[in-house]
Amino acid sequence: MLMQGTVLAGNTIYENGQVLIDRSSENATLACVGCDCGDDADAAAATVVECADAVISPGLVNAHEHLGWGADTPRSHGEERYDHRHDWRKGKRGHSKINQGNSSYNDAPVLFGELRHLLSGVTSMASSGGKVGLVRNLDYAATTEGVNVRVKYETFPLDDSNGTMRSDGCGYSEIDPLSVLNNDIYLPHISEGIDAEARNEFGCLSSNEGGGRDLIETNTSMIHGIGLTAADIAEVAANQTNLVWSPRTNIDLYGNTADVLTYDQLGVTIALGTDWILSGSANMTRELQCVDYLNQNHYNHHFTDYQIWKMGTENGAIALGVGDQLGKLAEGYIADIAIYNASESDDYRAVINAGADDVLLVMRGGTALIGEPNMMQALVPASELTSCDDVTLCAGERVACFKSDTADGGSGYGWADITGASSYGPFYCDEPANEPSCVPARPGEYSGMSTDLDSDGDGIPDAEDNCPDVFNPSRPLDGAGQPDFDGDGIGDACDPCPLNAGDECVAFDPNDRDGDGVPNDADNCPGVANPDQADSDNDGIGDVCDPCPDYSNPGFSACLSSTYEIWDGTQAEGATVLLEDMIVTATDGSRAMMIQHTSGAAFDANGVPKSGVYVYMPNAPTTAPIAARGDIIDIEATVGSFGDSLQLVSPTTITIKSSGNALPAPVVVDSADIAFGGAESETYLGVLVRVNNVTVTSAVDQYGEFELTGGIRVDDVFYAPVPEPVVGDAFSAVIGPLQHSFGSNKILVRDESDLVKGLPELLDLSPSTAFLDATNTIPLALTVELSHAGADDTVVSVTYSNGSVTGPASITIPAGQSTGTIDLSAAGAAGDITDVTATLDATSMSSTVTLYDDATVRTVASLTPDTLGIGVDGNATLTVSLNAPAGSSGQVVEIATTGDISAPASVTVPAGEFSVDFQVVAGSSEGAASVTASIGGGAGMTADITITTAPDVACLIISEYVEGTGFNKGLELFNCGTSDLDLSNIGICQLNNANTTCTYETMLPAQTLAPGDVFTACHDSASFSESCDLLDDNVIAHNGDDRYIIYQDDNASGAFERADDSITDAFGQSTERPGSSIWKDTTYRRCNFTPYFGDTPFDVADYYTAHPTNNADDFGIAPTEGC
Repeated sequence: MLMQGTVLAGNTIYENGQVLIDRSSENATLACVGCDCGDDADAAAATVVECADAVISPGLVNAHEHLGWGADTPRSHGEERYDHRHDWRKGKRGHSKINQGNSSYNDAPVLFGELRHLLSGVTSMASSGGKVGLVRNLDYAATTEGVNVRVKYETFPLDDSNGTMRSDGCGYSEIDPLSVLNNDIYLPHISEGIDAEARNEFGCLSSNEGGGRDLIETNTSMIHGIGLTAADIAEVAANQTNLVWSPRTNIDLYGNTADVLTYDQLGVTIALGTDWILSGSANMTRELQCVDYLNQNHYNHHFTDYQIWKMGTENGAIALGVGDQLGKLAEGYIADIAIYNASESDDYRAVINAGADDVLLVMRGGTALIGEPNMMQALVPASELTSCDDVTLCAGERVACFKSDTADGGSGYGWADITGASSYGPFYCDEPANEPSCVPARPGEYSGMSTDLDSDGDGIPDAEDNCPDVFNPSRPLDGAGQPDFDGDGIGDACDPCPLNAGDECVAFDPNDRDGDGVPNDADNCPGVANPDQADSDNDGIGDVCDPCPDYSNPGFSACLSSTYEIWDGTQAEGATVLLEDMIVTATDGSRAMMIQHTSGAAFDANGVPKSGVYVYMPNAPTTAPIAARGDIIDIEATVGSFGDSLQLVSPTTITIKSSGNALPAPVVVDSADIAFGGAESETYLGVLVRVNNVTVTSAVDQYGEFELTGGIRVDDVFYAPVPEPVVGDAFSAVIGPLQHSFGSNKILVRDESDLVKGLPELLDLSPSTAFLDATNTIPLALTVELSHAGADDTVVSVTYSNGSVTGPASITIPAGQSTGTIDLSAAGAAGDITDVTATLDATSMSSTVTLYDDATVRTVASLTPDTLGIGVDGNATLTVSLNAPAGSSGQVVEIATTGDISAPASVTVPAGEFSVDFQVVAGSSEGAASVTASIGGGAGMTADITITTAPDVACLIISEYVEGTGFNKGLELFNCGTSDLDLSNIGICQLNNANTTCTYETMLPAQTLAPGDVFTACHDSASFSESCDLLDDNVIAHNGDDRYIIYQDDNASGAFERADDSITDAFGQSTERPGSSIWKDTTYRRCNFTPYFGDTPFDVADYYTAHPTNNADDFGIAPTEGC
């Protein structure tokens, strides 16, 4: 094939140039690029493509995309701007959380994302996933389309998906190992934010000091890189690390982006990536246009058109480790080519300015995927053209040939199959709908708009601006001023020599990163200039970078602190602190505890208010001891938050200093004062409190909480009362530490003694009506129930309305018990009626007792259920009940049926019993049927039955249950049947804590699951979430005692209805809460494929094998049967 037109061959432009393509291999290569390729011997028989008024460019390379959201839509967050990615991911530091929705790695949604980019000329990307066909996914080995490269894409290189933020030290959960550098390219997200916490991420990934790991190397391509100083960028340059820049998403979220002018001045290769549709560009030409806008309006035209174009072509290929194969039009390179209309824009600008209908042809490896009809007819074999689609892109007609390219052993996907996967457009003729802005603005700080006084729109008047023509606002990580590392009054962004004053640039010295004249290995603050090396506490950390310069914390270990500094913000989220001599006031024995100051200088200065804090510790080292109530401990942990409240998380050390100590006296407070919004709602958080004389005003909810007088709530973190308190229950006192979460203040009771009741009251006498055998052959006892167990014996008096029934004059219910019995005897004749009355204090309750014998007339009182449906060949249980107990020989009840139903001819109610169960069996015919029960031909009771064909139930089982630390939660579902399953009518129901109905539920997305395949659902912050089919932080948020039901939505209601829907499988008995978190911190893999329906006792070992905490090695891989 010979293409002729304007050829963009790197920094050389061939007018009337030629590109000769050798299509003899699967990935066609470029045999010649220049002006005389037509003279080549192979050109004589080549198909010629004339590209008049067009430019021939290498295919664009998108070095950063998340295709799991490829079919999603942009998310607006108004004028709110953030300082760090966890602010919007997790709603940290008072920010609004952006709803990220659920990712989908199913074929059509992923291909839709690829199509959006392909239509702008993209032929390769790093996309955190991908499917066969369309665009090369260079970070996913199965879909590189023949390119040999290994790219390790990492969204959370510090394992901080749970929202961990640190302004100093490297005490993150886990840092990527050095082995990631064994890949051709290591592609981590680093420093996505503009604060000290974002910069600290770079520090911990660029040095082995302080617990960090140096992963900034020649084969590292760093995504984002926003929160860096000039010295940090110089280190990136010295290590020949690449930058993957995503300006639109950065500006949308943070109102700022990476200091690319400094990156460029120091020689860093800059590639482009769109990030994702939620906040980034819809395609690469829109990203190029964002760069162009910034360059013209805010960067003083720093970059040439060639440099901008190169960011989306050659530089992208370099950043992804394929700079020797892709991104250029040069001999030997793979024929990834995009042709653009140049009738209105020339050369590189034809690519930068391109709209949807300006992309005339896109070719990957010599295969034409979409283009103008005349070109496609010349380049695509006639046998394949029949499966191509004719489409209109704005003012241009195109032919799209996707089916054979996406077949992957199946029928492939056409234009309609792919574009139907999203409500968003695959292209837009003008600006994409709801596109995030590329104007750098932070409301209240700067508008990004040029004015007479502020040329670059960075909010700093030109007269005061150290770069008046270049946008460079002050960032939180810079302190009060604009970034100016060398202090020469010229901002880094416009300083030709940002590392040193003057015009003669001094090369960055990697052995002295901060440029203070002290080598790194001798510098006590290698990242912050401090030539005096001052170190007041002699801990080896210089004062200027020591979070506690007056307390020795070698190696950035924890600073000695107090709960008071946590609550007042002195110790910010992410800080590692050491608390000494804390008493444990509550604990669950494993995952959580409450601790409180009772002595020491901080306590003496501040007192009881804010002297306690909650500790959440699922990630505590296995060597850490489990502290008990009354232990005095020292604890080193990280300041975190959950449910809108501060807490300590991830303790690294717990030292028990003594045990059995007396707890501090609870502070007596008014319940309304400590309820959320009350006068003392923040004063006693973390502290033992006591509220007196309160009543339950709302019953126990799905979260195990109930409310008391005054609006204070009681939570079951440490203890779930049995039986559950009900509305009206009165307590003389409720005691426990105070905690805030999810908009409410809560007392965390620790055991039954924290719910102090007054004297017991008479609650019930049952049954309210009873029958007593007049011959005294069958005994009868009434049950007296108290409101609660008394501290002492409780005496209940008993009286009788006549002498037909006799019994004790009183009963004594022992201390600690809440029920007692009244044993009765018959002294009259059958038919006599006596009221038996129990009295305690001023409360009386009665039961009406009737004497009976064999001569008493019996009738059928009920047949239940009186209406029901049964499947063909199914069965059901009916219950027949009498008006009086059966006589000494039992009572025979005759059974009659109509319709296709069978039942016993009679059943016998045992002596002294009111009822008996019996089974009915449906035949093979649908229709109406009935069952009638009667005695001796007398009046009977009838149950109406409808016989129907039962729905087919899918063979879909839970094949893996991951209950890891933090948010590492996942479910894997396995199609154990022999046919494809439509998942759109399958739901997941989570039964949380003691609930027996769904606490959370969701329907699965519309897709087909083949036999033997699995579907994965994860918490959106799980460390393995990138490869999950469904992300959900409500349903997939189980703890070690939460159960699941997988159901088939037979009645199409969109919710689980036990009577109407079919259960395909369950994890845990749905009607019973386990006694403890028995499944916590374990991964369970299915080995017994027999479905379990949740209605019988559950032994996990009967169905699953157990694996270590956070083990997701086989997650997403079909299970193997055999335990």
